[in-house]
Amino acid sequence: MNSESATRPQILIVDDQPANLLALRRLLEHHDADVFEATSGNAALGLALDHDFALALVDVNMPVMNGYEVAELMRGAPLTRNVPVIFLTAAYADETHRRRGYLAGAVDYIEKPIEPVILNTKVHIFLELYNYRHQFQRATVSLTTDIKRSEEAIKESEQYLKTIIDLLPEATMVIDQRGRVQHWNRAMEQMTGVPAADMIGKGNFEYALPFYGNRRPILADLMLRPDDFVVEYYPDIEVHGDTIVAEEPVPRSDGNPVFLRGAASVVCDSKGLIVGAIETIFDLTDRKRLEEALTDAKEAADRANNAKSRFLAAMSHELRTPLNSILAFSEVIQSQMFGPTGHPHYSEYAGYIHRSGQHLLNLINDILDISKIEAGKMELEFRSLPVSCIFRDVTRLIQETAQKHRLGLAIEPIADSLVLWADERAIKQILFNLSSNAIKFTPAGGRIALAALAMKDGVNIQVSDTGIGIPEDQIARVAKPFEQIDNRYTRTKGGTGLGLSLVQGLVNLHGGSLNIESRLGVGTTVTVWLPSAPPATPAPVETPCTLQ
Repeated sequence: MNSESATRPQILIVDDQPANLLALRRLLEHHDADVFEATSGNAALGLALDHDFALALVDVNMPVMNGYEVAELMRGAPLTRNVPVIFLTAAYADETHRRRGYLAGAVDYIEKPIEPVILNTKVHIFLELYNYRHQFQRATVSLTTDIKRSEEAIKESEQYLKTIIDLLPEATMVIDQRGRVQHWNRAMEQMTGVPAADMIGKGNFEYALPFYGNRRPILADLMLRPDDFVVEYYPDIEVHGDTIVAEEPVPRSDGNPVFLRGAASVVCDSKGLIVGAIETIFDLTDRKRLEEALTDAKEAADRANNAKSRFLAAMSHELRTPLNSILAFSEVIQSQMFGPTGHPHYSEYAGYIHRSGQHLLNLINDILDISKIEAGKMELEFRSLPVSCIFRDVTRLIQETAQKHRLGLAIEPIADSLVLWADERAIKQILFNLSSNAIKFTPAGGRIALAALAMKDGVNIQVSDTGIGIPEDQIARVAKPFEQIDNRYTRTKGGTGLGLSLVQGLVNLHGGSLNIESRLGVGTTVTVWLPSAPPATPAPVETPCTLQ
């Protein structure tokens, strides 16, 4: 049989009479088929072995090898046994010969003289059958090829998926719908000490043994079996979209539990049908222990800080009592309340004592206020305050000091309607500390400016100077307790570094914000934003201005 597929069906006609062959060819001309002729049985068998015939029309009465013998030999050969044979005869049309023909392998009998309509109808049927058979064969081959390709693609996808899962840094496993392990990656091998070869294909909750020491559901089972038996093992779970997450401590023989966090989701096929579940397990033990250590350290730091605050508060109270006495008696001596002191140096020295005592009292008050703020015990009395009054009172306090330092002091005009929702003592302390710092770090001939600007839901209080400025890398430090910028100029000014820290604490208590802008050698602008009204409160009611 020819190995190449024919472009059209092929018909074999066999007859020892050339005239009959010519007549048959003419009858078959309108069929879409190629016609091959043979004048003997041997020639017919030779052609049948080289071609895939759709039909063979064979004359029964032929010399040497009759039609029956040709049909029998074709039926016995694997390459030709499926070729339909129709016998053509004029002399052997009785039932006995018909029976012999069918036994030899014929599918039909046509008597001579041949009726063209009958012949062409039967030929057409067998050609259609041949076409259908070949279409089916081609479809079968194509389907087989597609199946083979699909199987290869599935194997490649499975290998690709296995490679990806193996390379995941987290311990990961996949189970099918029956709870049998399909994937057990390298990280899972390292976590459990169980090789993948010993776990793949295992079911009956065997994958739980390395973790719990007994057979029980894990989080992946909950995705496949959300029944009470599984749910009771995970009463507290988090749901994040299609993923469920749970944490739990797993006991160990040494008494130190291992903290594990599992995340599980279903695995679906291309049609969206659930075929299994995947679970990734994270070992949180080191993180949990670090969190516990950080919590312990924070609690220890809080205890130490509270102890420091209590100590500072206690010491401040203990120091203030004798210090107030020193201030009072030095003032009596300095003012010569009970008569002349005799030598003029006594009054001068008494002045030194009084100024030093006043400086020390201010320092103690600052320490006490910071301790109260850190301990959450600073009590503030909020009310609506006219900003112009606050500025006027503080200006009176700093004006003399600014003049002594030969500094210009400018106060921007402030509308009487501009108000703050604040504690009066605290807001004055804020403005005073900022102004004092500006005076302290501005060389003679410089300028200090105070301004208040109405903003959305609040007021910006600005204190600007033309002083030495703050290095950019130190701006974040200056609002911390006891922090000062370190340069030749600041070292001559002294101070504890508490003023700006106290300002920051008071601003925070008011729900405000503090911002520092500075350039070395140019100056500094400190902006404090404070609310103009309490939260969710109608327009504030102004409080009359009080002079202090």
